[in-house]
Amino acid sequence: MILLTGSTGFIGSFMIKYFENKNIGYKSISRSKNHKPNNFQINLDESVDISSILDGVDVVIHAAAKAHVLNEFDYAHSSEYRKINTLATLNLARQSIENNVKKFIFLSTIKVNGESTTADNYFSEMSKPNPVGPYALSKYEAEQGLLEIFRDSNTELIILRIPLVYGPGVKGNLRSLIKAINLSMPLPFKSIKNKRNLLSIYNLADVLILIANHSSSLKQLYLLSDNKAISLPNLILSIGSAISKTPLLLYIPSSFLEFIFRLMGRDAQFKKLTENLQINSSLIRKDLAWQQAYDIKNSFIDCPKSSNS
Repeated sequence: MILLTGSTGFIGSFMIKYFENKNIGYKSISRSKNHKPNNFQINLDESVDISSILDGVDVVIHAAAKAHVLNEFDYAHSSEYRKINTLATLNLARQSIENNVKKFIFLSTIKVNGESTTADNYFSEMSKPNPVGPYALSKYEAEQGLLEIFRDSNTELIILRIPLVYGPGVKGNLRSLIKAINLSMPLPFKSIKNKRNLLSIYNLADVLILIANHSSSLKQLYLLSDNKAISLPNLILSIGSAISKTPLLLYIPSSFLEFIFRLMGRDAQFKKLTENLQINSSLIRKDLAWQQAYDIKNSFIDCPKSSNS
């Protein structure tokens, strides 16, 4: 039995479909209303008691969080990030241990490692953390608290640091990009030569279930992403292929493009689109003996039913 938090978010709502299509027993928690009979509408915080919900649960997948926004470096809201992403997480962890949950899987963020890498470097489990902004800091603080709480526990802790997750129903900048491609809008990014690892929501779901069913102990920290980094132009072309559209890519020198974005006050958005963020996820592939089955071209489909469901 799995308990999933954040069941109405992008990742959570997909995971519900995934569980149901594969006949996986689950309960779920969400802040907003979910009409599933096994969902509980609860605001997770530093003191709420969910012991009754944890009864009979073997694995907790903690996906609920206050997500980062465009102005994610605004420290004015640090306390709100910390309340939801740190303190509520640690409260859930303590109760999971008290209720003899076997595994606690925490969805963290690659932003704990930093905002970007150089073109010839990558993040791995050995990289020194460099969280910037209240969102990344709250996630890192949660990680540190979890490692302490689970130090002498029989409950297994697995922390997954993940990059931008994509798939059907994705939100944010990627959703805007998909909309622009679908409308055949000209996209002036042909000159960009960055390398960025993303994560298919299908690959994430597969890994979460592999971890939940894994019989031997795993390490406490893993970085997870698709295995190949992709440039922004190739991302646009791959999305176009997935949604049967031919993107209109224009060549504008990157330096001039950056200048235009700066004039519009959107230099932070330009960085998000064009910086390098490379991730080495070979450790989790080795420990789970996992080979990914999805990439951008086959991830924008509805969750398919299992052949044995």
